[in-house]
Amino acid sequence: MERKLTLQNVEETNALGRILGQYVQPGTIIVLSGDLGAGKTQLAGAIACGLGIEESVTSPTFAILKNYPSGRIPLNHMDLYRLDSPEQLADIGYLDLLAADEPSAILIEWGEMFDEVASRADLIMTINMADSGTDVTARQITLKAQTDKGKSLIAHV
Repeated sequence: MERKLTLQNVEETNALGRILGQYVQPGTIIVLSGDLGAGKTQLAGAIACGLGIEESVTSPTFAILKNYPSGRIPLNHMDLYRLDSPEQLADIGYLDLLAADEPSAILIEWGEMFDEVASRADLIMTINMADSGTDVTARQITLKAQTDKGKSLIAHV
């Protein structure tokens, strides 16, 4: 199942993220894909807000993994941009997150770089700058569900 949206501004992008966050289930894996500066971290922050997380969500580019335990479901936010090989996924704790007794929601920026990650995602969100004239905040977002959890998320937007 796939759905394409054109969001005209940051407010619409944030609204989409908050809606998704309200319906994320334990163990849900969302891959956020798109060019540098496309708004992956912005969207991650809005999803976190929908989960009830009040902390400010920042890019995990250098930390690679940030944990936000305060929402209705704990959130793990990863950025794989700086990884060179799939073997490094074990080093950063990705496999441990998948095997956790109490699953969290997992948001993974640049997850499409590794088949091992993209193939396990419930939802892949591709974010691109939209060609909307002078509005540089417009985004084209493609939501691609790969599981029933992903389909359920798309059904709510």
